[in-house]
Amino acid sequence: MSEPAGNFCLLTGAGPAAIAVIQIRATDAAARVAALCRLPVERLPAVGRMRLAAVYPGDDDPIDEVLLSTHAVDEIRLHLHGSPWIVRRVAEQLQADGLDPVDTMTEPDGNRLERAAWQRVPGMSTLAGVRWLAAQPMRVRAALESNPEEPVERIRRRLRGLLAAARVRDWYARPVRIAVVGPPNAGKSTLINALTRRQACLVSDRPGTTRDWNEVHAELDGFPVTWLDTAGLRETEDPLEAAGIEHTRAQMAAADGVLLVVEAGPPVPWEAWEQLLGQVPLAVVLNKADTARQRGLAAIPAAWRGRVAAVSAQTATGLGLLAALLPGSLGRDRSQLSAASCFTEIMRREVAAVCGQADPDLRSALATLRAGWEA
Repeated sequence: MSEPAGNFCLLTGAGPAAIAVIQIRATDAAARVAALCRLPVERLPAVGRMRLAAVYPGDDDPIDEVLLSTHAVDEIRLHLHGSPWIVRRVAEQLQADGLDPVDTMTEPDGNRLERAAWQRVPGMSTLAGVRWLAAQPMRVRAALESNPEEPVERIRRRLRGLLAAARVRDWYARPVRIAVVGPPNAGKSTLINALTRRQACLVSDRPGTTRDWNEVHAELDGFPVTWLDTAGLRETEDPLEAAGIEHTRAQMAAADGVLLVVEAGPPVPWEAWEQLLGQVPLAVVLNKADTARQRGLAAIPAAWRGRVAAVSAQTATGLGLLAALLPGSLGRDRSQLSAASCFTEIMRREVAAVCGQADPDLRSALATLRAGWEA
């Protein structure tokens, strides 16, 4: 019997997890992955690049959308969603195709930077987060380099940038919780369905349909988000609806921010909403803007005026403006996404210690740090 042409290994934990990474090493890795994803070989990513694809492990329909990353001509990695069932189906197909499963792997190849990045892949909640994390070893390596002529203050500024960008990892790892609030029948549930592109919430023209809060997990511009569909806020004598409204108030208090949804046509009691929310909303959505004129915007609180988006949740128009507003309101500075980051707590402490060194000692401390992370 001939020896297997290569092997595969699960680099991440057994799951369940947000992301699972399978490494494929084979002399014909590109052809095997192309067959698994039903793609021409020439459409696979070049070395050092990534692309989205779907996997078809012997089925007529794809079972997952994956991120492919090519690390060498004979090494490709599949970034799957971390369902144990998905991982098992792909592993079974790879084994059926003649690849040898490697059951135990102590750690991925590469230096300390590479190992630290791959070990944290399961903590990323979105594929955009995986892309960001995969790029970090190269960016950090460049940030830790220096030359004898470079001014010390410039080195220190670069290290401070590493520390400032450390928060980006949390942006991709922890879903932000957004309570979608407003009066009954304003279209809150329809808006969540439009934003998530699925029927996640029950929709009806009858006011008061949503009587309890509902969590919907999704993405917003690549960041993980949990939408909280809530009962409409109004005075009511219905005890069941009143209980739902109390739940809405509790969700508002516990959320990372609120999204206020009102109808574009009727006059809006802005002062009442300002008092009720007690905070600046992440965005103010004027829904049903395709059928009504926007009125009363002059009375909107000054702090809210730069956060208004006119949309039609029913026809899914205007959602791009809303999606562009929200990351900034949540403090997601997109300029940080391309920066080198201290993506582990150990790295953050070590870089902070170097940054705190006196000028004469900073270069040698940086050289020691760089050597440690390149080991």
